[in-house]
Amino acid sequence: MLRRQRLRRLLLAHLIREGHEEEDEEAGEEEGEDGGDDDRRILRLLIGSRLLRRRRMRRALLAHLVKEKRHLAEAA
Repeated sequence: MLRRQRLRRLLLAHLIREGHEEEDEEAGEEEGEDGGDDDRRILRLLIGSRLLRRRRMRRALLAHLVKEKRHLAEAA
């Protein structure tokens, strides 16, 4: 839950920063090099959250299968 909130805040900050950079570019200023680092960090968080979700789903499925197998073994 905390990770989602952090990711949401990071994405909002990135979008706001992008908007300001577009305004700056229109005024003739160049984009800073640290913008790429933020993009990389956001991408890593997105990929990481997907990997964690997959891991959780896999564990839940395995737990369900083990429980089902025990239930079938007890019934036999």
